[in-house]
Order: sequence, then C-alpha cells, then structure tokens
Amino acid sequence: MMTENRNSTAPFKVPLKQNNLVVFNTVATLVLLLSYFSFLYKAIMQRLLPDIIIIVLLATILGTIYFRINRGRYAGRHGYLIFLLTGAIWFYQGGVASFGIGILVVAAGFFQVQLKETPTVTADDGGITIRNVFLKRYAWAELNNVVIKDGLLTIDCKNNRLFQKETSFDITAQYEAKFNEFCILKIHGR
Repeated sequence: MMTENRNSTAPFKVPLKQNNLVVFNTVATLVLLLSYFSFLYKAIMQRLLPDIIIIVLLATILGTIYFRINRGRYAGRHGYLIFLLTGAIWFYQGGVASFGIGILVVAAGFFQVQLKETPTVTADDGGITIRNVFLKRYAWAELNNVVIKDGLLTIDCKNNRLFQKETSFDITAQYEAKFNEFCILKIHGR
C-alpha cells in the first residue's frame, strides 16, 4: 500500500489504522431490519397480500446479500445498493415521515461504505490529503510539521490543529525517513 517516492511527483501514501466498526454496523443493520418490519406491518395492516410476499422475498434476498458483504465474502461497494433500494422504497411510500426515514436509510448506507474504506494520508507536491469518511486537504503553507514516528502519524497545522493517527502497519525506517524528509522539504518551500 505504501508507495516509494523517488521523485517529487509521486505521492507518499500512508494507510491508517481502521476504526472499530462494530457499533456502526449494528446500527446500520437495525435500520434495515426496522425498515423491513415497517414495510411488512404496513402491508399486513392494509391487507395487501402481494405486497407482503414481495416485501418478505425482498428482505430475504437483500438481507442475505447484506450479511454476506459484512462477513467479507463479497468485495466492493455493493452494500450501499441495499440501503439505496430500501431508501427508494421509503421515498415511494410518500409522506414526510417516509421521506425522512428514506434519507436516514440512504445516509446509513453512505456512511457504512465510507467507513469500510481504509483511511489514508497522501503527501504530494500540493500538500497533505486525509481520506477518511470525508476528504480533507491541507496545503504545505498551512502546516508546521508532518512526521511519522513509531507508527504514529502527526500533522501539526499552523492554526493549532493537531491530527494524530496510528498507521495500519509497521512502516520501515527507510520509508519513514524518506516521508519525513519529503514533508520537511515541502513545508520549508523547497
């Protein structure tokens, strides 16, 4: 995952330690389950037998795919499609409450996909980019210091903000030295 930087145009990429996603995955799963139970309840109360069959089949198929994705059997971003489809069903139901629940379901899917991506920090000629849930870009002129030491990346900004995060694996002393040298040169405008 790390990229060697022999010239100043190739970026350094440093993967960061992944956060524990158990709580968020549990909440996202509960949002989906509550959605399916709500669809089922509405169909039963309105005595819509075809809708009940479709909802049960849809929940079974999507639930199976979702749980397999969470166990790592399928790679990629396919989990978001389940949330998007469920949100679309809520939008189709009509009403302000259904629209709000649809937004909540789609947002849960968006954050689940974003949180499963490995966060990285990239250092290139333009500055430092932190890719976590959202992208944050810092120009070299905004930074006092950027250093990797003992598996800990520290970014010290001139506005007194400090970003510290563990790297996801041991970085070699050689890579650490090259990264630190590159950052010092860029901060001092060379």
